Amino acid sequence: SHLVIVRAQPILRTRVIETLSNRFKSKAELATLKVSVFRGLEVSGTGLKIYGATDPNPYAPGVQPLISLQEFHFHTGVRNLFRSVVHVDTVYVKGMQLNVPPKENRQEIKGMSSQTGRMTVVVDKFVCQDTTLLVNTSNPNKPPLEFAISDLRMQDIGRGLPMRFEATLVNPKPVGDIRTTGLFG
Repeated sequence: SHLVIVRAQPILRTRVIETLSNRFKSKAELATLKVSVFRGLEVSGTGLKIYGATDPNPYAPGVQPLISLQEFHFHTGVRNLFRSVVHVDTVYVKGMQLNVPPKENRQEIKGMSSQTGRMTVVVDKFVCQDTTLLVNTSNPNKPPLEFAISDLRMQDIGRGLPMRFEATLVNPKPVGDIRTTGLFG
């Protein structure tokens, strides 16, 4: 089992980065990835970042990722790792930040879905806690709108398809919960 872990970690880390880079047609980074085969294949990671072609908020220091995750984890069968398409039922995410570019730069997001590339990891749904949605503006004197999302669930994720979502947002003014559904991507 130790040999499987040693071999699985770099294979899976490469697959996660390649799949996200292909899906979003952009640079992806992954700080850590841990793999366990104690109860099937259990994977957890930290520091996942997906960048766009441009900085969504050029007024903040450094280049900001479009999507960042503090941590994530999922479970699948060990044999699944060695198939051409890895299938994962649910990915659990904590501390996601969605950094939406200013309105005039959002066409970049529409062009990010994969069209003909082979997706090597397929995820049925994402369950996210402690998500932040930042909607940036091109006005340097106006801070981004920031929404706390206490619960976010995305499903029907596949090759070049938009993700169906359900979310509970905390509206900053007036303060209150907003339940919403729709498509992303």
